[in-house]
Amino acid sequence: MIITRLSGGMGNQMFQYAVGRALAIKNNVALGLDTSMLLDRTPRKKQFTFREYELSAFTIDAEIVPQATVPFLYKTMPGTVGIYLDYLRRKFLRLSGTEKGTGFDGSILSLGTGSYLSGYWQSEKYFNEIEGVIRKDFSLKVPLSEKAQYVLGLIESKPSISLHVRRGDYVSDKNAHDILGLSPISYYEAAIAVMLEKEPRASFFVFSDDIEWCKNNLTINAEHVFVEDMPGYEHMTLMSKCKHNIIANSSFSWWGAWLNSNANKIVIAPKKWYNNKAFNNDDLIPDHWITL
Repeated sequence: MIITRLSGGMGNQMFQYAVGRALAIKNNVALGLDTSMLLDRTPRKKQFTFREYELSAFTIDAEIVPQATVPFLYKTMPGTVGIYLDYLRRKFLRLSGTEKGTGFDGSILSLGTGSYLSGYWQSEKYFNEIEGVIRKDFSLKVPLSEKAQYVLGLIESKPSISLHVRRGDYVSDKNAHDILGLSPISYYEAAIAVMLEKEPRASFFVFSDDIEWCKNNLTINAEHVFVEDMPGYEHMTLMSKCKHNIIANSSFSWWGAWLNSNANKIVIAPKKWYNNKAFNNDDLIPDHWITL
């Protein structure tokens, strides 16, 4: 078995699943999901965004494993102490299967059965050889709600462009803000202008975890719809059904664009993905996407 540790929100969990799935297929073994980081609700001394298990909406091929299955050196310790221990073992123990940085590390795909993966793995290079499998795995188990089906009908009836604004913990969590920051309004204005140049009759579908902020701050001089009151997996699915995509510096909207099967899609992503210059995203944005 290959075990991959899940942490973060839906987009991060999807990256973690995808690299684990690629390695499991390569080794012809099952994939296990370690959800211990998601289950830990111990109060932290620093701000921390608690997340739920987000992959149950998809037709993934994996099982959640008990903690007894996780190798001792990789076990998640609860609370603030656990966060520091996790940092120290990543930094000093150099355990195989532990992500060393934000760039693509091809050696990970050479690991054998029994490996444990701990990291974010934010690059399609980890799973582009099984792209079809990943797309199938991230199809929904259940039909869209009636409301989502109505929006889907609008999306499919016109030159639709998804526009995703990520705020949430990028605003409320100092750590998230310091590392990632917010894509400025100027980025969205430039992206909208590029899209309207290519699709003058475009209709924009706005997705966000703070839709009221979008209504009050975004200027879209074209037909547009604010998509509200749906679970995340429906938002992501609807984004993937749009003809083109404008994404935030967010793994959630990254996946919405990546799952878009339009062969001629235009995807615009922020050139500045990280606020902290210690990180780089050279392997995160696919070559055919536009960065602004």
